[in-house]
Amino acid sequence: MATSAVVKTKRDGTITLGENGAFNASTAADVAMKNLLELDCEVGDWSMSVSGPSVNAFMDRGQFGATPKVRYGDDNAITGSFSGYYLDVGDAAAAESVFADAVVRTAGSDIVANWESTLGSAAEVPLFMLRYTTDDGTDITHTVLNHVHLTAEISEGDPNTVNFSWTAYQTVPTLVLKA
Repeated sequence: MATSAVVKTKRDGTITLGENGAFNASTAADVAMKNLLELDCEVGDWSMSVSGPSVNAFMDRGQFGATPKVRYGDDNAITGSFSGYYLDVGDAAAAESVFADAVVRTAGSDIVANWESTLGSAAEVPLFMLRYTTDDGTDITHTVLNHVHLTAEISEGDPNTVNFSWTAYQTVPTLVLKA
């Protein structure tokens, strides 16, 4: 498949959070009967850092030498961030959760009550699936991450914002697909 000639912009991106098994493993499509939540009112500042495993360099008396001796070391998680405008946090009476509920863990909210972690229903640490999609009108690209832990910072201002940071406990995305 040829490289796209269309430069992507923040208007092309969509961020979707899902419970365990929410995205099809080979197509990134939504899976029926699974809980999904698309981020509304986002700023458009998605970032992702994929560093892969660490690299250990073995030097000869502090020097690399003519041919460096390197080996892969420990895995590094994929990390990133994105922001949205603060809308609300869910409550037990809400039919749907809002993105912040994944972090705030509002008692009785839809995410707490009905979503299954990618580690299973009895997991101590709730992890989610995260899909970043770009659609420029010509090409659609999906990046899917499993085992994502979210943290958030809510900031007051005009408007109030929620800054999400995330860690995906994997060295490469589960799926990068150009549809």
